Amino acid sequence: LGLEQEELLEIMIRFPSLLCYSVDEKLGPQLDYFIDTLGFSPQEVGQIAKKFPSMWANNLQSNIAPKVELIAERCGYDLSS
Repeated sequence: LGLEQEELLEIMIRFPSLLCYSVDEKLGPQLDYFIDTLGFSPQEVGQIAKKFPSMWANNLQSNIAPKVELIAERCGYDLSS
């Protein structure tokens, strides 16, 4: 994600429960969504995580994706391509 060790430490200090999340069930799918579906670069996701580390607490299917899809739809963006 292009983060320095100090930046990762800052994220973990600000949001320690991040260390309790499953990589396979939570963090990996969220990273895939931001990178593959939304088109963010890994470095952009790293910067978002640095600024808003608590975003990882949200459920992808019931929280993040529906909100992003609603906003995209209202703005006329097609996320399916």
